[in-house]
Amino acid sequence: SLLQEIMVYGPLGPLVGALDQGTSSTRFCVFAAETSQLVTFHQVQVELQSPHKGWVEQDPQELLDSSITCINSTVDKLKKLSVDPADIVSIGVTNQRETVVVWDCLTGSSLYPAIVWSDLRTRDMVTSLNMSSRSSMVQARSGLPIATYFSAVKLRWLLDSQDNVAAAHDDGRLLAGTVDSWLIWNLTGGVESGLHLTDVTNASRTGLMNIHTQTWDIQLATFYGVPLKIMPRILASGDMFGMLEMTSLVGVNITGCMGDQQAALVGHCCTSPGMSKVTMGTGCFLLTNVGVRPIMSNSGLISTVAFKLAGGPTFFGLEGSVGCAGQALDLLNVGLGMAREEVVDLQEEEDGCGGVVIVPAYGGLLCPRWRPDAGGVILGLGLHTRPRHLVRATMEGVGHMLREVWDCMNTDLVRSDIDIPEQLFVSGGLASSDNICQVVATMLDIKLVRPTMLETTALGVAMVSGHTSGVWTLTGMASTVDTFLPSLNTMARLRKIDQWEQAVQASLAWGEQKEASKERTISLESSLPGTVWLFSTAAIVLLSMAAQQG
Repeated sequence: SLLQEIMVYGPLGPLVGALDQGTSSTRFCVFAAETSQLVTFHQVQVELQSPHKGWVEQDPQELLDSSITCINSTVDKLKKLSVDPADIVSIGVTNQRETVVVWDCLTGSSLYPAIVWSDLRTRDMVTSLNMSSRSSMVQARSGLPIATYFSAVKLRWLLDSQDNVAAAHDDGRLLAGTVDSWLIWNLTGGVESGLHLTDVTNASRTGLMNIHTQTWDIQLATFYGVPLKIMPRILASGDMFGMLEMTSLVGVNITGCMGDQQAALVGHCCTSPGMSKVTMGTGCFLLTNVGVRPIMSNSGLISTVAFKLAGGPTFFGLEGSVGCAGQALDLLNVGLGMAREEVVDLQEEEDGCGGVVIVPAYGGLLCPRWRPDAGGVILGLGLHTRPRHLVRATMEGVGHMLREVWDCMNTDLVRSDIDIPEQLFVSGGLASSDNICQVVATMLDIKLVRPTMLETTALGVAMVSGHTSGVWTLTGMASTVDTFLPSLNTMARLRKIDQWEQAVQASLAWGEQKEASKERTISLESSLPGTVWLFSTAAIVLLSMAAQQG
């Protein structure tokens, strides 16, 4: 390219940076554009808060500060490696999707904690919206169902329940967006010169973008009650998102922006229709490139934008998400003190779970069931049960949830005359575990391929940024080091699927029971005179205390 002809680079050639802001951590990676080699990186953990049951929040300032720290620390590491940071041609930004931030454009301060994608506070709103006579048009226009998962209902909640957010809107001070928009606005100058932008992949996860036109949709905005004037301008994934005005890389252009799962798809070189990947981290996300026309799922999956390179067509994807994967293992590891390594080898013992089945629906069930009321369930405990059985059953529970998504994916692909993939690429933090990869390969009954570079999210957005800057050619396949094949015979696998289905029904029944119990309580409270309710409740409490003392 012209840029390469003018510039003189060090021995690694042109470099591209990738800022990867995820749910559990932030990292900044630097890659060599000519070899895809990871040169160095820096990573910082970020905290999740849960102030109420089902609520999940993060501090927007922490997300920004951790990003700045990671960029600056990575630059310091480059210097220690005798690599000139001036060789960084551009950077890309990739991020946890659906999570929303609202801020004041005059002060630059966030007006409320970031509401994370897995947050469930909008359950009642979603139930009400789904009962609307206009609800059927939502998925037809956006590709997404009405669910707590997506950004629109989170924004509606903020406007309805937070006076400072409503006041900022009324005064014309309110800006909103997903995490990428918040970071780019700040990194390009904030109050002074910040650019309020997003890309098509992130916009396609809000519920407010028309997937067919890739523009904000007035009908969707009206349905959700979200004013479009607070939303960022939509660009291609590969485009000019401004120049860094802070960090050690002041003056470097941001030329790529993608949601994390779409970035991982590119990182796996799944740039042709029919290629699929699964990323296993906090949650699990299975995404298939379906080409240049969106496919509307009949099976409970969602239609999303896969990527759009500078000057190129928009590629679309079918996606299914599992909300709780790494978090489910963390619950056992941190909450109950069990070691993840305490797992038997599936090839040594058919039932490494010891008869235990776990449905890790700790934040409800996402695709394809869309049941936020579902509860986590553990069945089959016995005196023989050991910690390793629970760890293994949790892994298999994640595998079963992915299998449900994969089965739906195959159904939709066949219906759309797209060949079912013969292999599935895997990456993400959990993919470093051979045991988990083996479980997933077995449950999905497919060859699972793990590449050398597990952090394909950062690699993917670096590839898009470098492509936009003219220093990276998007060709070739990701190198592989490990392949995992199914290890159970058909009958054994079907038995596990049957047990899983029974456990899921228990999970769904538990959710229905909780809702019915809540309705009965409300009905009882409203039917009793206030004084009778007060004194009868007090009497029950006193009797309970007396019984305990006795």
